[in-house]
Amino acid sequence: MIDFFLTGVNQLCSFELYLLHALIPFPDPMNLTLLHSLPPHDPARFQTTDDLDEPDRTNGLRAEEAKAALIAIDGLSSYEQDTVCSITDQITNLLHLVHAEGHDVRQTLETALQNFLYQSKINN
Repeated sequence: MIDFFLTGVNQLCSFELYLLHALIPFPDPMNLTLLHSLPPHDPARFQTTDDLDEPDRTNGLRAEEAKAALIAIDGLSSYEQDTVCSITDQITNLLHLVHAEGHDVRQTLETALQNFLYQSKINN
């Protein structure tokens, strides 16, 4: 089974996730199961979570800004080589920043997930 997960860089992140979930059982207080019912990505969708009327802040723009940030940090070749691992690493790094700045990591995750679900038209 280990050999299956270690077949390439992309699988290394899967292996890390496998170990994490195998060692630490996670309850689902944030209703992560809602993510199973995500509609297709709608790049034109605009939904504010802060009551600012910025119709140009579409989900497509949000995704492009995140991609540009990852490429600026990791470089284009690293991003293209293993997109999921690059994204996972930066989410983890952002959580380290939240923790280092003395903010509530759980609350930050819950708020981010609620915003994402709302902007993706899951809760509205």
